Amino acid sequence: MSNRFLRIHPADNVLVALSDLKAGEAISTNGYTVTLTNDVQAKHKFVLKAMAPEDEIVMYGILVGKTTEAIPAGGAIGTHNVKHKSAAFAGKTKTIQWTGPDAGPWRDKTFLGYHRRDGQVGTANYWVIIPMVFC
Repeated sequence: MSNRFLRIHPADNVLVALSDLKAGEAISTNGYTVTLTNDVQAKHKFVLKAMAPEDEIVMYGILVGKTTEAIPAGGAIGTHNVKHKSAAFAGKTKTIQWTGPDAGPWRDKTFLGYHRRDGQVGTANYWVIIPMVFC
């Protein structure tokens, strides 16, 4: 049943359990078949192939961690056997000059908002960001 786990990106070497999975269950996806070596709780991850210490954990198609110990194929991962790691950050490579557009035509326009105590104005927008990786 493929809706019991999720492979987020084709390059990922870990899967996310969408429901509790039991040790001994065979999981098949995209040419891989692994047997879980231990129980994996929903929302937790497990590896598709055996991994040695310092092997890279790839999720979302990018490096998210490295193993701290050997993990058998189908083994659960967590903070006990994975440490955070990310690809090198290039940083700022060039300076960009930007000039804002002329806002004159909208000078007398209004919007549905509210006045704040400090004299500024705002709108009621809500953004919810939930990461899928907590390692």
